[in-house]
Order: sequence, then structure tokens, then C-alpha cells
Amino acid sequence: MSVPAISRDAASLEALRLAVDDLDQQVTILGPDGRVVHVNAARRAWIAEDPSRPGPVADHDPLAAAAEVGPGARAIAAGIRGVLDGVLEHFEAEYPCRDRFFALRATPMAVDGVGVLVVRTDVTDRHVAASGGLPGPTARIVSRRVVAQRLDDLLAAGPVGVVSIRPRRTGPRSLERSSAGREDVVRRTAELAEQLLPAGVLTGRSGADRLVVLLPGVDDADLRRAAVPLAAGWRARIGRPSDLEATIETVLALPGERADDVLTRVAGGLALGAGDLPATTVVGAVAAG
Repeated sequence: MSVPAISRDAASLEALRLAVDDLDQQVTILGPDGRVVHVNAARRAWIAEDPSRPGPVADHDPLAAAAEVGPGARAIAAGIRGVLDGVLEHFEAEYPCRDRFFALRATPMAVDGVGVLVVRTDVTDRHVAASGGLPGPTARIVSRRVVAQRLDDLLAAGPVGVVSIRPRRTGPRSLERSSAGREDVVRRTAELAEQLLPAGVLTGRSGADRLVVLLPGVDDADLRRAAVPLAAGWRARIGRPSDLEATIETVLALPGERADDVLTRVAGGLALGAGDLPATTVVGAVAAG
């Protein structure tokens, strides 16, 4: 997602406010301390549509407030904080909100009194088109290379939870022998992960039949809580009806670790690190281990 056509060194905060108020995208301007400086007209209109879900207002600290919401909100807040602190050049996330999908991008601005420009772009139509014109999310599965790059970026800002999911068939028909069947299971697993795990996660491949999900800004407890409904949901929606089982492993990657080393450890079943949680095998109707 590209930044709107706004000079990143606008002459003044007032000029920036006027510029963003003309945009269709929803824009929030944060000061160097992370507090809200300005919310543009499109963002204010979105907030007004549902007063039960208040949005950012002037002098509000949304990054601190995110800590009370959940791992997904904390992950996005951690990414924006990384831009504010100069650790990240920019931060992007894509997530559902109400009945829409949004792509978020946070970019630093060289304007006095401004820290970061946070832009939300409605990408619902793209999601609907990707799902064959039907409403509802379709997971985007990125390559292992993209996963590794993103993991390295996120580790610069803090710990990252990694959930590894490897489906396989338990009956006489081998899942590995059918690429079409394998791809369908991988796709359904990715969609389930994005439905059940917090907003802001990234789902990608780590091998032909293994998915990994990155959850930035979590701790051991958050990671464990995220994995439990995923295991239960996979068993009920995919495993039991399709005679499948899956091995679900969780690893807490810490700043200073290399993404390739973390992904290799997950894929190879190597010795678990201090922050790792035990693997769980989810079988059709039974979760063992």
C-alpha cells in the first residue's frame, strides 16, 4: 500500500491537517509521544457511524490503550511504536474491522509536532474479489522468504510469537500425494487462523504443507491463549470432517534471534528455546500431547 500523495516534509502541522482532511482514506496523525494530534474527516465519519466503538480523539494515546484490547491491537501498536522510535522505516498491517477490511500503513513525517502518519485504506473489495465474490475473509498466504523478512523486521521491535501448523491425513489416503488436496487444506487452515487469531497477524509458508503465523508483541501467556482456540477450531472445522490431524507448535522468538534460525527450528523440530511452548498434535476428535 502506498502512502497518499502528501509531502513527508509538509511545511507545517496545519498544512498537513488540511491535506489529510481531503483524503478518502482514514488518517490519524500522532505526535512524537504517540498521542493523537489530528483525526481526518474520513476517520471521524467512520467513528460517528458506530458510537459504541469510540475511535481516536485529540490527545488520546491509542498505543497505550491498545494494551487493554488484546494481542492483535498490541501487535499493531508495537509496529507503530517501532516507527515512532525510528526502529522501523514504516509498518503495515491488514485486518478486519466491523464488516470491512483495512490495510494500515504507519509512516514517519518530518513536520514539527508530528511523529507518524497512520493511514487506513478500505480493501474490502479486494478481499471479496479474492473469495470469488462472496463476503468474508480470504487468507493471504505469503512465501517463506516474505515471512522471514517480516519476522526479522518485527524482532527489531520486540518478541514475536510463531505458531506452526502442519496438517496431514490419518487415513489410507495420503495428503502428500495430492497437491490439490494439500493446497485446499493449507488454504482452509490459513483462513481459520486469520479468523481466530488477533488482527495484525501474518500467515505464510514454511515448507510445502506447513503454515506459520506471526503474532507480534505477545508474551508466553498471549501465545498460549492464541494457540488453544486455533487447535480446537482446526479439530472441529477441518480435522474431524476430513479425517486429518495437525501438529501445532508454538515458539516465542526474541529480539536478537535471526528469522531463518527461528523458522528452521520450528520446521525441523529442533531443541526448543527457553521461550518455546510444547507442541500439540490435534487429531480429528482428540487433542493429544
